[in-house]
Amino acid sequence: MSKLEEALAKIPSTRKGSRCSIAALYESLPDGELAALKKVIDDHGVNRTPGLAISQAVAAAYGVDIHRASIDRHRRKDCLCGRSGR
Repeated sequence: MSKLEEALAKIPSTRKGSRCSIAALYESLPDGELAALKKVIDDHGVNRTPGLAISQAVAAAYGVDIHRASIDRHRRKDCLCGRSGR
């Protein structure tokens, strides 16, 4: 870790907002479903499933509306669920 990264890690986050909807969904799913969803969301390959398709599938499978922007933000680790490290 660089000195800059170390210094940034020590600064408390000032980000405010609602909790990441992906993290909330993760907590509500049984293990088998959780593993399947994480596999799809955490795929960063060239042929990854688009956020819109995941959003539609989550609504159909679990009855939960999650916007594709939330999925994209979670993939970039730019959400408030703690994955961003800040």
